[in-house]
Amino acid sequence: YNKCTGTCINITYTVRTIYRHPRMSSDIKFPEAGDPFEVLELEYGAGEDEINKKFRKLALKYHPDRQRIKTEEVTRKFMLITEAKNFLIGDEYQDQRKAYESKRKAEQRRRSELEKLSGKRKSMREELLRKEREAAGIHDRRKQSSAKDTQEDLKRRGRDLRNAYTEKLRKTASKEDMSRQMRMKWKRKYMKSATKDDIREILSDHGRVVNVEVIGNEAFISFENPHSVEKSVKYFHNNQNIRAYFIDKER
Repeated sequence: YNKCTGTCINITYTVRTIYRHPRMSSDIKFPEAGDPFEVLELEYGAGEDEINKKFRKLALKYHPDRQRIKTEEVTRKFMLITEAKNFLIGDEYQDQRKAYESKRKAEQRRRSELEKLSGKRKSMREELLRKEREAAGIHDRRKQSSAKDTQEDLKRRGRDLRNAYTEKLRKTASKEDMSRQMRMKWKRKYMKSATKDDIREILSDHGRVVNVEVIGNEAFISFENPHSVEKSVKYFHNNQNIRAYFIDKER
């Protein structure tokens, strides 16, 4: 209701008029412009009634005719919520909406699989640490051996344990998951006690890291995108202190 003129403004009619204006809506397309549910401040999977209710609330807040000072930012926000609502419930967006929903479900399945895989890795890591402690006990029982022979023996056993870990990883992970994983190794003089956060920081420019498992002077890393693995392996190819390797043999 406009107190100055004594008339009511039909928000629904005005919204549709602005949405149909080609100059204002042509550059906003979903889902390229973002997640339509997030734009409307809704949880994924909200129903049509909830979408319409939330849209009306946001439209009253961001409608250009209700702004004392019209700014480009507020106008674009209004355009975004309009296009997001149309994308989610408009008949003309049925095909695009099906593709978007399929992609969202695939991403949810992948996150669920990664969480399950992280649980398996934790068990494998605990088993590996137990075996490493056993290997350290062998060192105590071989005090009569030369220091050089003992050191080489421990290195070999450590290498065998890590190879076993990698092989188990290959057997338990799917091919798609393998393409997102890599092994990173560094010189102990360079990093004596690296943590998961240290590894994430080193790889921050290469892509989003989903999971890190540190074992001695090595780490097994899972990226969200397989291209991040290729980027990391190439980046550390000539590095004297850190090396990165594919876990997927085919790569």
